[in-house]
Amino acid sequence: MIRMAKKKINLWAIIAFVLGILLLSVVVYISVSKYKQSREAEKAVIFQQGAQYGYQTAVVQMMQNAEGCKPVNVSLQNRTMQMMDVSCFIGGQLVNSGK
Repeated sequence: MIRMAKKKINLWAIIAFVLGILLLSVVVYISVSKYKQSREAEKAVIFQQGAQYGYQTAVVQMMQNAEGCKPVNVSLQNRTMQMMDVSCFIGGQLVNSGK
């Protein structure tokens, strides 16, 4: 009878140990997964902020260059055009040209 009790205790100890290892493995896996997700989300936010900053900088630079009714050259790939502030025109005629 004592042998049966020892075998049952050893069996339960082994089962508890294996379940503990499995639980620990699952916790580590979930933690690493959540950490990677948060890092990717952080990188996406930083990328979006950088794109927004670049867009704002380009628009501000175009506006500064167009002050005084000067034409601004804008290029994209193989296409170039000149842009100018609409307020420089009255009735279709250029007024107060900075040139």
